[in-house]
Amino acid sequence: TKISRHWKMIYYVRMIVLNWKFKMVKPLTARAKAYRHIKQEILTGAFPPGFHLREERLTEIIGVSRTPVRQALSMLAGEGFVYVNDNKRSYVMDVDEESAEEIFDLLIKLEGYSAKLAAKKIDPQKLQELEELHQRMVELSSGDNYNDEIFLDLNAQFHDKVHLLSGNKQLYEMIKKIVNFPTIIYLKFNVRTESDGSIHHHGEILKALRERDAEMAEVLMRMHVAYIKSEYRNIWSNKT
Repeated sequence: TKISRHWKMIYYVRMIVLNWKFKMVKPLTARAKAYRHIKQEILTGAFPPGFHLREERLTEIIGVSRTPVRQALSMLAGEGFVYVNDNKRSYVMDVDEESAEEIFDLLIKLEGYSAKLAAKKIDPQKLQELEELHQRMVELSSGDNYNDEIFLDLNAQFHDKVHLLSGNKQLYEMIKKIVNFPTIIYLKFNVRTESDGSIHHHGEILKALRERDAEMAEVLMRMHVAYIKSEYRNIWSNKT
């Protein structure tokens, strides 16, 4: 009948679309799989600060060879999540009070300057991407299904996009190595991220970027990082 032919046609079209979508989704490379697994375990606290990341054990857990594990560890070291000692052994990055103070002082200066450069170069498309990230953080924080791991990842993406917009490759590489440092502190003391303050600051920074106010963007980013530094001090004093 005409009706049955009609539904058969719909069925075939749907199968074609589903098959096309399936082909479009590329499987993760071994390196990406290792990177995602190790980073997730770090962010969830399963691999706490100071944890020895043994390559042979990671290959068994993740189901890949040593080469992609080493590549993933190298990538995470570049992002400040992993420390590789002189004997080539890898550990989840740990912190002490003195080094934390020094790194926060660097972040205040570097991130502030980067935001200043970004305000001069931002375009509507990049601004929209930042605003969408910000909105996702707002929705996550205000909803019933808050997840600290997801919030930390969105926060890292927000900062990374701002610093990429600076257009200064050397500055970006310097920041990239230490910008995730505050996350290690939260993981070390097993405390929940204070999301409301970060969301408010990001909104103010976005406003300055939207208005291409470079001086204000720098001031607001410096204030934002200084706020995180004061939060870190409170965490440290309460836990020690």
